[in-house]
Amino acid sequence: MSRLADLSPAAMSEAQRRIWRTALKGERTAAFGLHNAWLRSPELAARLIDTGLFLREQLSLAPRCRELTILIMVRRSNCAFAWVRHENLARDAGIDDAVLVELAAGQKPHFADGTDELVYEICDQLDRTRALNDALYARAVATLGEQALAELVAVAGYYVMAAMTLNAFDVQPDAPAPF
Repeated sequence: MSRLADLSPAAMSEAQRRIWRTALKGERTAAFGLHNAWLRSPELAARLIDTGLFLREQLSLAPRCRELTILIMVRRSNCAFAWVRHENLARDAGIDDAVLVELAAGQKPHFADGTDELVYEICDQLDRTRALNDALYARAVATLGEQALAELVAVAGYYVMAAMTLNAFDVQPDAPAPF
């Protein structure tokens, strides 16, 4: 249950309906979850929904790195809704179930892939310090490149903001989260 009632198109202001129709192409009959909260401020919703679509669909960052970043950050934020929404996307992107189980338990996973481990280290350091030390930064640029690193940092920050929003409004998933 959420602290906010789901917005139906009939209950939305014209500005909210415009954002809803444009950003989500009218595929759903009501706003729920993250968009339900953001639509309380239509201009905020427009900008953040567009950013989210860009981060999910138009990055050079590999989907595997993107979904791993998302799960690390939403787990660190204890955001069940976002975890449930992205867990299968992570599987589809090639993240092993064993890694998902360890992440859900709040543990550092045992990675078979060095890039996955690097993504974890980047997210861990960003979460703990909100920065990257010189050594990790150099490794990240050497492995991922500057563009993908910039995108990874943006994904991490966006999903912390999304998790904070979902948690603030007590948005819960339909299915149980593993934590």
